[in-house]
Amino acid sequence: MSKKDSKFSTEKMKNIFSDVGRGVDLNYRKYRLKWIYAPKLKLVTKFPLHLDIEASSGCNLRCIMCFNAVKRTPPGLISWNLYKKIIDEGSKNNLCSIKLNWRGEPLLHPKIVEMVDYAKKKGIIDVQFNTNGQLLDKEKADGLIEAGLDRIIFSIDGASKDVYERIRVGGSYDKLTENVEYFLKRKKELNAVKPFVRVQMVKLKQNEHEINKFVDFWEPKVDEVFVNPEIHYKENKPYVEGSTIVGRKACSMLWQRLVISYDGKVMMCCGDWKMKSILGDVNKETIHNIWNGKKLNAIRKHHKNLNHHLIPACKDCLELESYKLK
Repeated sequence: MSKKDSKFSTEKMKNIFSDVGRGVDLNYRKYRLKWIYAPKLKLVTKFPLHLDIEASSGCNLRCIMCFNAVKRTPPGLISWNLYKKIIDEGSKNNLCSIKLNWRGEPLLHPKIVEMVDYAKKKGIIDVQFNTNGQLLDKEKADGLIEAGLDRIIFSIDGASKDVYERIRVGGSYDKLTENVEYFLKRKKELNAVKPFVRVQMVKLKQNEHEINKFVDFWEPKVDEVFVNPEIHYKENKPYVEGSTIVGRKACSMLWQRLVISYDGKVMMCCGDWKMKSILGDVNKETIHNIWNGKKLNAIRKHHKNLNHHLIPACKDCLELESYKLK
């Protein structure tokens, strides 16, 4: 691995939520401290610190490394009433952070700007989402900046038209770069500190020769550049380049977040994309009760006792949060 590859590797980039633009925001600092120490202390906070809310389960691309390449997720959009219900409960319980995506592309939702605006007006500290950027037209770009979006993460996966379009099937590299460049220009014109802009790629055999080119192109333009290891969905096994998995550990997500699908189903983490361990349904239950309920507390106990095999979603998990590495 080259010096630049090492600099931008996952192992060297531990803080996935940087403080750029936060200044002396004490509420944000408190949130980040809870994010770090709740899992270490196995402390169950009154309410989840973060919610992944699936704006859209469908996607406009067919990326070769995505779990959707193995089994397509049925498309669906979260209803405005369900979204408001989630945000209203979160606001009353000091919810700190939301991400408006899970399995799909959030910009497919026609109310994505309104969703950001509503969450910010309800006091959510950190509002963000990942996107492939193909649908980020000028109207959406202006709207998201003005609504107060805190963070946007562009998944790009190539530094040339040929490589990008072979990996992100159905996407246009020219449209992507045009959309991101316009977004950055408008942020500057509006003298906006936020949103924090990150671009990232998944390191694959098809694009690893372009990592340095990718970093060189985007580093001067955005707030953060990130290179992720591939998750091997097809092989159905966790993998970390340069490391060896030596065992399991309690997953930090169980003390940090919940995931809510577009139709209200609740999962314990973003890795349960097959929905093997559904905890509840926010159409019928409160988030507070699910977070503090018997199902999730039993799962936390299993993790503390390293009995991951007793939980369908955790038994063969592909995320790295619950693995010990050497």
